[in-house]
Amino acid sequence: HLPESANTLRGNGQTLLSNLSFISALMTICSNRIENVDEESVFIPGTTAPFVIDAPFADMDGTYRLNTFEFLPQQSHQLIMFISTGQWQQDFEDLIGKYIGERYMLVNHDSTKKFKENPLIIKGKKQN
Repeated sequence: HLPESANTLRGNGQTLLSNLSFISALMTICSNRIENVDEESVFIPGTTAPFVIDAPFADMDGTYRLNTFEFLPQQSHQLIMFISTGQWQQDFEDLIGKYIGERYMLVNHDSTKKFKENPLIIKGKKQN
């Protein structure tokens, strides 16, 4: 028997994973319709767009995160994710590192607010 907090986390993770799957499927269908619509069709041609996700893993447990990282890069021609340092793990690098074209780190330079330092480890190298 799992504690209530674990059931809630698993439920939120399943919902989020289902939503991501549905959205990525719509994007795939749309991009496949770019060339497959003739002049007599009632449908407008599709388009190709990047898949942009902000903090997609906050409500997922480790298993859902790994499964999501495994399938997301294959769902769009370009995937843009905003992930906090606390959400990134070396296991993710092993799964999607080969797909990463560029990395950008957003740094808060507001000295009036004190944040707990949370270094980011990428390929074994600490990024502050």
